[in-house]
Amino acid sequence: MKKLILVLIGLSPLALGYLTDFLMMSSVWLPYTVLGVLVLVVWTIISAKVAHLAESKKEFLILINAVPLVFCTLFLIQSMIIGSPWANAIGSASQHFFTPLMFFTSLILPLGNLSFAIILSFLLMVASTFIGYNKFEHTNKKDENVIVDGVIAVDETTPLSDDLPVLDTAPVDEDLSANKD
Repeated sequence: MKKLILVLIGLSPLALGYLTDFLMMSSVWLPYTVLGVLVLVVWTIISAKVAHLAESKKEFLILINAVPLVFCTLFLIQSMIIGSPWANAIGSASQHFFTPLMFFTSLILPLGNLSFAIILSFLLMVASTFIGYNKFEHTNKKDENVIVDGVIAVDETTPLSDDLPVLDTAPVDEDLSANKD
C-alpha cells in the first residue's frame, strides 16, 4: 500500500499541469516561471514528507519518479519517433504533465527543442526528489540522537564508552534557594 501511495503521489503534477494549461488558455497572467520554481520546491517538500514510505533511497526515487518517467517517455515517443502528438488522453496527459516546469526550464534551455525541455523538467523533478529524501535522512539522523546520563549516544543500542564521564543524577536533599549570600 505504501508503494502505491508513492506512485500516486508521482501522478499529482498532472493535475497542476492541466490547471496551468487552463489558466494559460484563459489568458490569466501568472508568473509562470515562478510557478515552475514553486513546483520544484513543493515537490522537494512532499518528497521529504513521504520518504518514510519507502524502505530505501533507491526504492523511493524509483517509485515516486515512475509516473514522471512514463510521461517523459511517452512524450519522447510522440515527438521523436511518431513525429506528432497522439490525439487522445494519453497524448494530452504526457504534454501537460510537465507544463508548470516549462517556463522555468526555458530560462535554462531555450524552448527551440521541446523534447530537451521535457527531459530537463524530468531531471529537475528527480533532483528535487533526491534533495527531499536527503532532507528526510538528515532530519531523521538528528532525531536518532538520544541523551543518556547527560551524554549524547548515537542511538539507544549503541553502548556508551567507559571513558566518557557519567554525571551523578542522585537527587539533592538540600534546598539550594536557601543558600543565598
